[in-house]
Amino acid sequence: MPALSGPPRLRVTTKIGLILMLLCVSWWFAYYAQYESPAAFLQHKIWCIAATTDACAFYAQHIISSLPDYSPWLWWLGLLLALFGKAQRSLERLLHDGEDAAQ
Repeated sequence: MPALSGPPRLRVTTKIGLILMLLCVSWWFAYYAQYESPAAFLQHKIWCIAATTDACAFYAQHIISSLPDYSPWLWWLGLLLALFGKAQRSLERLLHDGEDAAQ
């Protein structure tokens, strides 16, 4: 196995996951900012990033938008991909360190 040197690089799955999460935050903000104002009810709207609560359903019913309704499934996919990439990198480091100790 080639030597792992330098700063750890992000795996492609981690990068894709982080990009999806960033896109979701942008989509969430653009969608829910249409109800009253961006800062109005933020303490309730923030939970809509990862879950569909009663408050989220209420806001969605009162938003007339050309944007598609926000859904948290893409957030969770991004989070899973980011964690999977992190786990891959950790396992790669662990295996590499084990080979070094065996030599």
